[in-house]
Amino acid sequence: MKTKLKLVKIDVTHEWNEGFLKQLGSGKVYDYCLYDANQVTHCCEITPSYWLLDIYSETENCLNDVQYDEFVYHNCIGEGFYMHCAQVEQLEHIAELNEYDFKYHKGQKGESEYNEQFGDVEEDLRCNPVF
Repeated sequence: MKTKLKLVKIDVTHEWNEGFLKQLGSGKVYDYCLYDANQVTHCCEITPSYWLLDIYSETENCLNDVQYDEFVYHNCIGEGFYMHCAQVEQLEHIAELNEYDFKYHKGQKGESEYNEQFGDVEEDLRCNPVF
């Protein structure tokens, strides 16, 4: 099997405390999330979902070092979540990551191989953002 890795930008401002963001002067908050368009999950429902993994967060306004440290301290980056495929497909797609796509085998051994290679892509994107 082969992956089809993509990166989307999600407005997550509503998940933050409004007073905290106002105090920082950050404006809106966006998360960049990695997902595999070839991996669909049905989370106890008929509607299919993708597993999205937070890679990076940014604010609408520039923050000074102290403000940025405070933002990072309160950010839950790195946590993954499921989102319905239809919702994901309506989001702003930043990139199709064809150069990161990889092949893996089906089955239990393939799942382990997939998780390891997906983790390598995640680490590379955190260290070398393409956005």
